[in-house]
Amino acid sequence: MSWLKRNSFLGALILATTMIVGLESWLLWQTRLDASRALTGLDQKKREREDLQQRLPQPTAETARMLADEFAGTSAKLLDARAAISKRAGRTATPTPVKSIDAYFEIARFVETERAAARRLNIAIRSDEHFGFSSHASEGPHVEILSAVLGQRAAVEKLIDALFTAGPVALIGVQRERPVAILQRKSQDQARLGKSVGAKPETHRDEPADFFDPVYSISLRATGKIEANAFRVEFSGQTTALRNYLNALAGSEMPFFVRSVEVEPLADLPKTTIASGASSAPVPIVTNSLSRFRVTIELLESVDEIEGTAR
Repeated sequence: MSWLKRNSFLGALILATTMIVGLESWLLWQTRLDASRALTGLDQKKREREDLQQRLPQPTAETARMLADEFAGTSAKLLDARAAISKRAGRTATPTPVKSIDAYFEIARFVETERAAARRLNIAIRSDEHFGFSSHASEGPHVEILSAVLGQRAAVEKLIDALFTAGPVALIGVQRERPVAILQRKSQDQARLGKSVGAKPETHRDEPADFFDPVYSISLRATGKIEANAFRVEFSGQTTALRNYLNALAGSEMPFFVRSVEVEPLADLPKTTIASGASSAPVPIVTNSLSRFRVTIELLESVDEIEGTAR
């Protein structure tokens, strides 16, 4: 102790050196600890990467070639399908009247023809059934939607004829997509492609019962590539009628695609009870019950050229 008192400066220097060495030792220890943690994290990330690579391995050259061939084959099938749809749609096209009054008489003739067919086949319909065209019971469509309405009329005629041959008990109703909405959608597509757009289409009269709003999440339409026209046919009958109807649509000359089928059992008829006495009449185990069917259908109306090439 006496030595430190005699050499105070040297003692302070030794103390300061000791503190610096201790601080540096602590910093070195802290740095080594951080480095150890970083290395542990890095090893964990490497293990995670290796695990992901094992689960999702990178495609080999052979796999990449197979994927490219499959993509090319699918693109070729798409081209063929779109060409076939365009050909069928063009083959079924009919001359369109250019005057509203002519369209009115064409729709009226269609309604009377289908009513007569329903009576002949003993298929129940409403007395004022217009098959989705009540909006034009007293006047023709506006000139701007005339072509769209008559295109729908031609499609509904095919849909009704296919249904009547399927053997339903009753036609409950037919609905179609609003032609104004279809034309507005086409105008928006043309505007996106930089094409000139005409005036906003109008309509003189709308009967709400004629129309429905399709569910776009199940639609086949694709902007700039595929356009579709939606219809809904509702009828009652046995399951056989539904099966026959779907088969008829599949074999139709028009490119119809069924998008949804809803089934609802009608009110049960009084059930047959077994009498206490002996009877020679057989008792059916399964009765022929009637159901209500709602079928949503799309007609691929137009197919444009595929944009770009497969990459």
